[in-house]
Amino acid sequence: MSKIRLYLDEDSRSQKLLQALQSRSVDVITVSEAAMLSRSDEDQLSWAFVNQRVIYSFNARDFYRIHTDWLEKGDSHSGIIATAKAIRADFVGAGSPISFIGIDKFYKPAPTPRLNHPGGCYILGQQNYSAGEQMRRLLRLISAKSAEEMQNQIEFLSAWNEN
Repeated sequence: MSKIRLYLDEDSRSQKLLQALQSRSVDVITVSEAAMLSRSDEDQLSWAFVNQRVIYSFNARDFYRIHTDWLEKGDSHSGIIATAKAIRADFVGAGSPISFIGIDKFYKPAPTPRLNHPGGCYILGQQNYSAGEQMRRLLRLISAKSAEEMQNQIEFLSAWNEN
């Protein structure tokens, strides 16, 4: 069984995370190192497959959609580790459309409810993991699964806490 080799996409690349993973002997590269900056998510996933790397992205919604589409078409990928982007708190006025989606849960598109409160409200963002927390969760996943077990699979970082 092969060890997971990571590929950090544009949304997830962080110098602190990269250094933390490399200092723990994780085989990891970024889109910059692969000369894949500004390429589509599909191109990133294809590159990762050709180079036998599991992609790590904060773009969970799009990668879950791509994962589902590819499997339905019979296409393969090396695996996806996904988490949600942190979103700042925004004021949403009354009647504004908002999308409610759970952290790292993108199985089906969420309905778009409207706020009925006349003054609107603040919508708080999704959970944001520090570089250290991302590293710990990624290390748990890497120690528990092989590259072969990640083939055509998507794992959500939220599932890899210490509990």
